[in-house]
Amino acid sequence: MASSIFVDFHADVPALTQDDPGVALLPLLKQLKGWEEILDEEDVAIVQINGAMTNLIFRAQNLLTSEFVLVRVFGEVDTLFSREDEQRIFAAVAHAGLGPRLLACFCNGRVEEFLLDQSISAAEMREAPVALCVAAALACFHFSELAIATGSAGAPLRAIVWPRLRTWARAVAGLYSPAELAELRLTSVLPQVDALEAALSSGAAALLGFCHNDLQYGNMLLHTSAARSLSANRLGPATAHAVAMADRAVRGGSPPPRGAGSAWGDSPRGWSPEPAGVLPRRGSTWGGARGFSPDELEPATSDGELVADLLHDAAAELGGPPGSGVSSSDGSGGGGGERRGRNHFRARLSVRLIDYEYAGVNPVAFDIANNWCEYAADYHADPPHQLDYSLLPNKAHQERFVRAYLHAADALREDASCYGVAACVADDALDAGVEALRAAALAFLPVSHLLWGLWGLIQARVSQLPDFDFTAYAQQRLQQFRITSGPLL
Repeated sequence: MASSIFVDFHADVPALTQDDPGVALLPLLKQLKGWEEILDEEDVAIVQINGAMTNLIFRAQNLLTSEFVLVRVFGEVDTLFSREDEQRIFAAVAHAGLGPRLLACFCNGRVEEFLLDQSISAAEMREAPVALCVAAALACFHFSELAIATGSAGAPLRAIVWPRLRTWARAVAGLYSPAELAELRLTSVLPQVDALEAALSSGAAALLGFCHNDLQYGNMLLHTSAARSLSANRLGPATAHAVAMADRAVRGGSPPPRGAGSAWGDSPRGWSPEPAGVLPRRGSTWGGARGFSPDELEPATSDGELVADLLHDAAAELGGPPGSGVSSSDGSGGGGGERRGRNHFRARLSVRLIDYEYAGVNPVAFDIANNWCEYAADYHADPPHQLDYSLLPNKAHQERFVRAYLHAADALREDASCYGVAACVADDALDAGVEALRAAALAFLPVSHLLWGLWGLIQARVSQLPDFDFTAYAQQRLQQFRITSGPLL
């Protein structure tokens, strides 16, 4: 990983949002390596990227060299997470080859490598090919060296969800009056957290890994290429093999033998900065935290609706109609398990996880539950806070998701054990492992609802983000907490 620099620069938020962001960011950009020749705002093109709920994010292009970077200006969220920890985690993820490179830090933000991968919509995240790639990406994240790299030397791994719940519960208690807390039915949160922790501290529910902890569709990117999307020279051999196994699982074939050679493409920068065929949609604005529609980037090999085309092709290969996800009319989830061979997809898919504000060690089942809860959300709908829990994955989808996850995790077992991370595939039969982890993920649904319900209540009092009803969002999550927590409390 190339070393980053620190720039003594403080972004003026009002100037960024009300005036010309090119003028506001120019003193920062001129100090980046390769950007020294820019003279004024006419040499750069700045586009604000919509969809982020915490930070201001800008895509900056050097018009002299056509190089892109992403500039992230931090929001005021000290109540919700430690910015120092988040910076450390971002650097560790980049060093592990699992995220964008860190190019520079400044007083209230950072500059990151800009990834030209395709953003993912809420509906696309629920489709079979993308969902199974998310499962594989989670396994690679969970069983990387990150749990040790981001922790205290020699300290045992401990889940952060329980202290985070208690911290956020106390923050809510400080922001709301006793009457408001009673109306929200939040007068006994801390005893409820104690009860949840006691109930979810053994078996599959206690298996720890380095978790993303906020896996909504805006925090993932879709990558496709005739070669594999993640370059082996930025991944350890076990991680590379895990992605290969999950790729075969998605396409229905048996996983390759451990240690099989890779046919992935190679790039001196690790991931290709311009993956073949993955360019912005023509004439549209992307959703998600990476959305943009620059005229200078034209679709190279598609008609601009690349994700729709890929999902159409992939769904057909998996045995279901386009848009069917993993659920077919007979509940079998497609029939991909009957397919064999290497070339089922014209272009193979993978998913990259981005934005790590809430990342840290947690039960892996919690991370899976978080992702499943996000099936209910579409933050680009009208209204963006409205949740539809009829969209949560059915049993067939859950089983197939967990199976793809375990295929990838199994390839990382030996590598993971050397970092002290519990392997989630025991010596039991795979079917038993699938059911145990699926049940653990379902058990963590109320934990996810409570956590993000508290988050919404905090944001309702501290966030300046317009056009999002944090209170209504929180009320929906807390209602689901009460519905799903009955067996545990």
